[in-house]
Amino acid sequence: MSKRPSEVAARRIKELRKAHGWTQQELADRLGELGSPIDRVAIAKLETSQRRLLTDEAFLFAFALDVAPINLFLPLEDEDIQVASRTAASSVALRGWVSGEAPLGGQDARRYFSEVPEAEFLARMGHRAA
Repeated sequence: MSKRPSEVAARRIKELRKAHGWTQQELADRLGELGSPIDRVAIAKLETSQRRLLTDEAFLFAFALDVAPINLFLPLEDEDIQVASRTAASSVALRGWVSGEAPLGGQDARRYFSEVPEAEFLARMGHRAA
């Protein structure tokens, strides 16, 4: 059964917090030091999927835990992640999709790449920007 990105984020925040050797309170303290306090109870709810992670918070947690935001939503090991109610993809494919490297199956590749900044697209294609 595939997991939702919010479920992966809950698990990853807990894993990363523990890898730092922090309690939930110590993570809350770190977030407060960064000027964005989130209390221990809210962190506990995030880690148990009782509360969803907001986009702004995802960036905050990623910064506080010293990881790229993509590593909060996607597991390090390959597993299926639910993108929509009827669509799941492997975390490997999703890493390429989230980082702008490749569309998912069923997406219009021309439209997908039209939203990549030109310099970034050219760099990925091995060209230098003019």
